[in-house]
Amino acid sequence: MSDAAPQHPPHATGGRPPQQYAPPPARRGGRTFAILALVVAGLEVLTGPLMVLVLSGAIRAGLDPSGIGLLSGGVGALSAVLGAIAAALAIVSILRREPARVLAGIALGVAISALASLIASALQVVLFSF
Repeated sequence: MSDAAPQHPPHATGGRPPQQYAPPPARRGGRTFAILALVVAGLEVLTGPLMVLVLSGAIRAGLDPSGIGLLSGGVGALSAVLGAIAAALAIVSILRREPARVLAGIALGVAISALASLIASALQVVLFSF
């Protein structure tokens, strides 16, 4: 008897190649809503400098105070709409458990901050008008 291990015949596969496991499927990006929320929140942040440009141009043009109030209200409404859209997109991203939760959180924070600022501004106007 020899000390070598017994030799087993090769495993018969019936002419088929041995089974290979497929790599896991590539994960989709899944950051669409978070990125869109961040872009819309960035646009909302840009409404601040836009307000300054619009108001300074209106004052230089000699627009009456009611026209300036309308322009200010229009830019404020644009800011509110962009903030609401950014918040909604960020919440959808978080609920869908997209991997870019930090981006969605940043967009949500910016949107909530902008909306709170607009509400405080509106309250200030209401309080000072009496």
